[in-house]
Amino acid sequence: MHVFYGCCDCFRILKLTRYNRAMQRFHKAMLLAREEIVIYLCLTSMLLFIAAAGIYHFEHEAQPEQFSSIFASLWWALATLTTVGYGDVYPITIGGRCFTAIMLMLGLGIVAVPAGLVASTLATAREMELLSHANADHHEEYDSDGASPDHPSDPDKAQPPQQNDDI
Repeated sequence: MHVFYGCCDCFRILKLTRYNRAMQRFHKAMLLAREEIVIYLCLTSMLLFIAAAGIYHFEHEAQPEQFSSIFASLWWALATLTTVGYGDVYPITIGGRCFTAIMLMLGLGIVAVPAGLVASTLATAREMELLSHANADHHEEYDSDGASPDHPSDPDKAQPPQQNDDI
């Protein structure tokens, strides 16, 4: 029962994020990039499967205990494509090593693409936030009838131009 209350406290802390502008901006950025993120995750999942199948093809005969199935090869694929590379499972054949080199290069792209995507959408969300604040400040300068103090919409309220008597 004590663990349950601890979990509830964690959820109460998460409520604080709605008051944080940075978290709101991050949420807006994720909404802006939602379709790109879904496509990225689908392509990454396919690449993970291809990497697992490829390394299984090259390494199964040389290391049947390490690469016993495509599913077991997913651990290697995940560690390689995320550029973690624990070193607990590694290829020993020439084909497996060449395949690993290709997968490492693709893994760099897998790390770089979401970083660039998040950075660009955060910048867009920040620009949108600044524009909304600028528009809100601009609308405060106007009366309820939409006229600015310098240019009233009612001609009867308009002040006649001041004459300069210095001339």
